[in-house]
Amino acid sequence: MSIGAWLFQLFIRITGYPVYRFWVNPRFRYEDRKAQGRLIKGKAIIVSNHTTVWDFGFWLYALPFRAHRCIMADVLKHINFFLTLFLKMNQGIFVSRKAQDLGFIKQCQHILDKGGVVQVFPESRIAEADEEKPLPFKPSFVHMALECDAPIIPLYSSGEYFKKGRVRAAIGKPIYVKELYDESKSHKENLLDIAEIVRRKVIELGESFEA
Repeated sequence: MSIGAWLFQLFIRITGYPVYRFWVNPRFRYEDRKAQGRLIKGKAIIVSNHTTVWDFGFWLYALPFRAHRCIMADVLKHINFFLTLFLKMNQGIFVSRKAQDLGFIKQCQHILDKGGVVQVFPESRIAEADEEKPLPFKPSFVHMALECDAPIIPLYSSGEYFKKGRVRAAIGKPIYVKELYDESKSHKENLLDIAEIVRRKVIELGESFEA
């Protein structure tokens, strides 16, 4: 991440903290806080369920100690000028839902190879009211983790931003995909299976609040 983008993230974290603290006021749970808390060390892919357009901003504040680049649908660039400027200043990685361009994977690998953090919402869209949540995870993030030997950190958010009550958020232990890779299966099968394992972990993190 460029110095300009890092400074911009720092600026919005400082200026927006009162809103985050008093309006969102999340309650956190950790699968194992010693294994993974809110400080991310080294390269990592952070993976969360997708509830609203505010998810990126929430995790920007919830994980304040590292700058991270987020994969975003390119349709967000066309909503309005101010949102486009905000996303570009954060050096968002834009992906077309229609085109079969996988160039974003190489871009993410470059970031990870330099020790950076990439944020992914692998559902790729917000679920409709009648759909099961979270939606199936698209497995491109697993491919990136394998290629770059980067841990996947599963995250959960209840998505109740700016509403009555506290947002529930959970952070899971790092998942090392090479430990889950099954040589008896094809590469595609491994990607799909591991993506589902991560999805199930995100669901478990959400269910931990009900236990």
